[in-house]
Amino acid sequence: MSYIVYGRSVPPCSFCDNLKTLLDEKKVDYEYKDISDEDVFVEYCSFRLRTVPAVFKDGAYVGGFTEMKELV
Repeated sequence: MSYIVYGRSVPPCSFCDNLKTLLDEKKVDYEYKDISDEDVFVEYCSFRLRTVPAVFKDGAYVGGFTEMKELV
Protein backbone atom coordinates (compact mmCIF):
# COMPACT_ATOMS: atom_id res chain seq x y z
CA MET A 1 0.00 0.00 0.00
CA SER A 2 1.15 3.49 -0.70
CA TYR A 3 1.07 6.56 1.45
CA ILE A 4 -0.45 9.97 0.78
CA VAL A 5 1.70 12.82 2.06
CA TYR A 6 0.38 16.35 2.47
CA GLY A 7 3.10 18.97 2.59
CA ARG A 8 3.87 22.45 1.37
CA SER A 9 6.40 24.15 -0.85
CA VAL A 10 5.44 27.78 -0.12
CA PRO A 11 6.80 28.75 2.31
CA PRO A 12 9.39 25.95 2.23
CA CYS A 13 8.94 23.20 4.82
CA SER A 14 12.14 21.41 5.83
CA PHE A 15 10.21 18.56 7.47
CA CYS A 16 8.29 18.00 4.22
CA ASP A 17 11.50 17.99 2.18
CA ASN A 18 13.21 15.65 4.65
CA LEU A 19 10.25 13.27 4.60
CA LYS A 20 10.26 13.09 0.79
CA THR A 21 14.00 12.39 0.86
CA LEU A 22 13.55 9.66 3.49
CA LEU A 23 10.74 7.96 1.57
CA ASP A 24 12.68 8.16 -1.69
CA GLU A 25 15.79 6.66 -0.08
CA LYS A 26 13.75 3.82 1.45
CA LYS A 27 11.91 3.33 -1.87
CA VAL A 28 8.52 3.80 -0.22
CA ASP A 29 5.60 4.33 -2.60
CA TYR A 30 3.82 7.62 -1.87
CA GLU A 31 1.79 10.38 -3.47
CA TYR A 32 2.78 13.93 -2.51
CA LYS A 33 0.06 16.56 -2.35
CA ASP A 34 1.22 20.16 -2.00
CA ILE A 35 -1.16 22.27 0.10
CA SER A 36 0.22 25.36 -1.64
CA ASP A 37 -2.32 24.40 -4.32
CA GLU A 38 -5.71 25.82 -3.28
CA ASP A 39 -7.73 22.70 -4.15
CA VAL A 40 -5.34 20.47 -2.19
CA PHE A 41 -5.44 22.94 0.72
CA VAL A 42 -9.24 22.70 0.88
CA GLU A 43 -8.95 18.88 0.90
CA TYR A 44 -6.28 19.05 3.65
CA CYS A 45 -8.45 21.37 5.79
CA SER A 46 -11.16 18.71 5.91
CA PHE A 47 -8.85 16.63 8.14
CA ARG A 48 -8.65 19.44 10.72
CA LEU A 49 -4.91 19.05 11.07
CA ARG A 50 -2.63 21.97 11.78
CA THR A 51 0.82 20.77 10.74
CA VAL A 52 2.60 19.32 7.75
CA PRO A 53 3.78 16.92 6.66
CA ALA A 54 0.70 14.81 7.31
CA VAL A 55 0.86 11.18 6.22
CA PHE A 56 -2.09 8.89 5.55
CA LYS A 57 -2.21 5.19 4.75
CA ASP A 58 -5.44 3.50 3.67
CA GLY A 59 -7.33 6.65 4.70
CA ALA A 60 -5.99 6.62 8.25
CA TYR A 61 -3.73 9.32 9.65
CA VAL A 62 -0.27 7.93 10.40
CA GLY A 63 1.52 11.06 11.62
CA GLY A 64 4.28 13.33 10.41
CA PHE A 65 8.00 13.14 9.80
CA THR A 66 8.87 11.75 13.25
CA GLU A 67 6.34 8.93 13.06
CA MET A 68 7.34 7.97 9.52
CA LYS A 69 11.03 7.98 10.44
CA GLU A 70 10.23 5.31 13.04
CA LEU A 71 8.03 3.27 10.65
CA VAL A 72 10.30 2.97 7.62
